[in-house]
Amino acid sequence: MKKTLLLVLAIFCLFTFTNAQSENNVKVTVKLKGLKATKCSFRLQNKENPKGKWVSFPVKGETISHQWKVDEPTLVYFSSDDRAVMKFSGPDKRGYFMSPVSSFVFIAYPGMNMNVEGKISDYVDAFPSGDKENNLVAELNRKIYPLQNKTMNVLYQMGDKTISASKKEELKSQRNKLDAQVSEISFKFVQKHISSIYGMITARKFIGNKISLKEFPKYLKKINSKYKKSRYYKDLVDTYKRLVSQKKSQEKTKVGRKAPRIKTNATYSGKEFDLKSYRGKYVLIDFWGTWCGYCIKGMPEMKKFADAHKSKMRIVGIASESKNTKPWRNFIKNNPYKWVQVLNGKGKHDYVKQFGVSGFPTKILISPKGKILLRHVGEDPQFYKDLEKLLK
Repeated sequence: MKKTLLLVLAIFCLFTFTNAQSENNVKVTVKLKGLKATKCSFRLQNKENPKGKWVSFPVKGETISHQWKVDEPTLVYFSSDDRAVMKFSGPDKRGYFMSPVSSFVFIAYPGMNMNVEGKISDYVDAFPSGDKENNLVAELNRKIYPLQNKTMNVLYQMGDKTISASKKEELKSQRNKLDAQVSEISFKFVQKHISSIYGMITARKFIGNKISLKEFPKYLKKINSKYKKSRYYKDLVDTYKRLVSQKKSQEKTKVGRKAPRIKTNATYSGKEFDLKSYRGKYVLIDFWGTWCGYCIKGMPEMKKFADAHKSKMRIVGIASESKNTKPWRNFIKNNPYKWVQVLNGKGKHDYVKQFGVSGFPTKILISPKGKILLRHVGEDPQFYKDLEKLLK
């Protein structure tokens, strides 16, 4: 009798474990007409991999299909190696932009079995379905993907070094209009659907601009309590707190204020660098990253300006990178940007936080006496005209 009871208990435990495992399984199959890929990748994030890891799997014909485990609803980007949807930064195809239009985007949740059909044009024209959360992902992305794709194609044209200045301005105007359309559609989506996973994810980019820091707590109150244990709710709150802190840092480092101290051994050369050693010279601090296409595209012009003013000015690059610093080291090794290069760190070495940097690239000009003279976010020819006036 005792043996029979133990056997029954063992079978019950095995069934319970197997059932729990299967409940966490996710299977997604996407048939994309015109797909020409050999593999697909996505970032796996669950309790076993809280920080996430990249997973690749083979593609069979025009079908992407994969099965894995998730612990909670999770945003996933399926990205293939089909070059038709890669968004290159210019005709030379030396770099490319990361864009959601190059991926199949969906919310994975425990027990899901999704089958979707779509097609490949010059972007992934396929959208998830089958439940409220994925229907909302599709609702927004069906509207904005065509516009975002046009933006990527405009950026590709802007990367052509042979086009005229007037043509570049025309393209820039087109891009701004497209960005404004995407922003308006996305903001309306947030206003209507912030109490959803994709609503919370989309809302983050509007904190501090379309949604002021003062009014944002009102948006938080609209979110259903069932989402408040979600990582995306936590991300939303953390973003708000970070921007509040950032605003305080920007107040401390606005034009006319003394620049925070930079003293670190986290340099490309391995030698200690102290910003004070450049007193008597103008210093242009360039906040960048190897992942930032605009940062890299702007470096030749920055080097050209620095070379023309080498008796007056120095450059300090501060890179915001992941734990893997190999791309950063390889980039510096293989390119002519041999000014002082620093890795952003933590605590007192978190210069991105200390200088209140909110976008990349950010350039900050320091006077010979250590005062902040100019702050600029992005790449714009006007910046170097302003710089020229200040250095005279």
